[in-house]
Amino acid sequence: MRHLRYKNLKAITLIEVVVSIAVMATTAFMGALFVKLHEPGINLHQGAGEIRSYLQEARSLSLTYQTRHGIYFNIASSTMDLIELNGGTTIIKTIPLPERITFGIVGPFSGDVVSFNAAGAASESGIITITNTEGESKTITVNPSGYIEATN
Repeated sequence: MRHLRYKNLKAITLIEVVVSIAVMATTAFMGALFVKLHEPGINLHQGAGEIRSYLQEARSLSLTYQTRHGIYFNIASSTMDLIELNGGTTIIKTIPLPERITFGIVGPFSGDVVSFNAAGAASESGIITITNTEGESKTITVNPSGYIEATN
């Protein structure tokens, strides 16, 4: 009968497996905690980006179709309406702000509407400020030329 020798076999022990799982679990927990702590700031940054993007879309539509387009800021419901202003007001689409983000200051725009003429210039210059649950805020500035800038 042959005797098997296990001396030269290489294998992973149970302790090594348990330690590896513990390290991976700790890393995953720390990552989830980091994301949870920074979520309000991430949502705020996302909201400012969305507002800037939709303002640019309204400006682009004005240039493309040679009609006035704009964004109506509904402060009470924390939504924005992309609108066409051609004799009347036609809502193209409604966009909600990210969760736990609200409008702060919107203005001084007539009727909370930022509109762009056929040349892409804004009807009025002003700012849109949004805030999160942590009290942090971001400001989007609309210049008379139609240039849109987001700042802290």
